[in-house]
Parts: sequence; C-alpha cells; structure tokens
Amino acid sequence: MKITKSKALLLSFFAVAFYDLFFMLFFSIVEVSANYLNFNYDSLIENKYILLDSISCILILPIYIYIYKYKIDKDYLTGKISILKATIMALGCGGISTIWMMILGQLAEISPNVNDMFEEFGDSWDEMLNTNYIWILLSVVVLGPIIEELIFRGILINILKKPFGKITAVVLQGIFFGLWHRDPVQIVYTAIFGIFLGVVYLRTNKIKYPIYMHILNNLTNSLPEGPFFEDVYSATVIVSLILVLPAVILITRRGKNELYIRKQDEFIN
Repeated sequence: MKITKSKALLLSFFAVAFYDLFFMLFFSIVEVSANYLNFNYDSLIENKYILLDSISCILILPIYIYIYKYKIDKDYLTGKISILKATIMALGCGGISTIWMMILGQLAEISPNVNDMFEEFGDSWDEMLNTNYIWILLSVVVLGPIIEELIFRGILINILKKPFGKITAVVLQGIFFGLWHRDPVQIVYTAIFGIFLGVVYLRTNKIKYPIYMHILNNLTNSLPEGPFFEDVYSATVIVSLILVLPAVILITRRGKNELYIRKQDEFIN
C-alpha cells in the first residue's frame, strides 16, 4: 500500500503520542485510585514515580512489540555489526552529549536564561536519581530504551522510509526523538543520538543493536551513588570523549557486513 508523506508524518505522530496518552491515562488512574484509598497522590508521585513509570512501561511494552512485529512493513534483508563497534558508537555519543553539556555550561555563565535552564535540568535529574536504584535500572536503563527503540527506530523509520527515503527518515526520526524529550538541554544531543541509532538500525534491520546502544548509554549516565561509581562515571566520561571521533568515523563508514543505506534507498524508490 502506497503511503504519502503527510500520512507517514501523521502515523508517526500517533505512534509517539500514543505513549504519552497511555502514560497520562495510567497516572490518571493512579491518582483516582490514590484518592479513593485516601493516599496522598503528590507524596506518592514524589516517592514512587520511577516505580510507577516502570509499571507503565511494563503495561505498554507488549503493545509496541505487537505493532513492530506484526503491523509494520519491514525490510527483511539484514546485516550485522560487532558489539565492539556498537559500544564505541554508543560511548562516543555519550562524549558528544558531554561536549554539548560543556558548551551549555559556558553559555550559562553569560546567560541567565541558559543558567536557569541548565540548573533546572540538573535538579530534575538529581531528583530522578534520588530513588531506589532497582527501579531506575528497570525504568531508565532497560524498559525505557526498549520502548523508545521500538517507537522511533522500529516504527517511525519503517513508516517514514518509503515516502521520504531512508536517509531523510533517519534524520526526521532523530529530530522527533530529540523534540520528544522536550527538555531544551536534552533536545540537541538526543537528536544526534537518535540519528546514530537510526543509521545502525537501517544498516542492520535489527532492533537489537540500537536497543543495546541505548541501554549502554543510559546505564553509563545513571550509575548508583557512591565513590566507586563516581570513579567509574569519571572514567567513562574520559573514554567517551576519546571515542567521539572514532564513533563519527564508524557511523559515516559502512562495514562489510552492514547494509548500504543509499543503495537500499534507490531500490525502494
């Protein structure tokens, strides 16, 4: 079935919006239930938000798995990349986000608006990490990346690639991925990361590679508190900065086992 560009954009919007609507519905049910049981909803959200987010992710995950597996027209020609290459690209993207944070840090010293934005992001991140780490691990490190990869790489790319071509589809879904995070601090580096993940997906047609890269990225940015993990995080930041250039080289050069995106584009169009 031929799909127009406008229809592809509309379907992409609904694929993303469904997650937000489901999330809002779930927390509305939680609020009604809390009021009925005489629980303080605000206190519940403050202390158990990540737990509730994990439950929401568990409930919606089968829906997106079903859509990706049975309702999306995918290419079944597959390629592969090495775990080492995927790791370098994932960590290199972490280095790009670190550079972006450094740039914002410098801008924050001369712009009150950027400073407020930067501090608000830091406070919200610290607040999120101030909870039981098992729920952070489940929600932020495991479930979140799986669902986001199914949505943006698994569903959006496959919807957008036929009317727009695969290269444009990669860029579009990366931009959508960045905008979906909403926070001004996150938009730029998440969009870049989304483009990296999109390229990897199209070169392999296997969702497992971007899922792995996304999990690794989130894991290194949400380690538990403590001196040991602070040292691990510091070392990871240094390694990530070193790997920025290798990651860029790897994402711009196709390996022998990877599919050639532009040739596939010509084939489709």
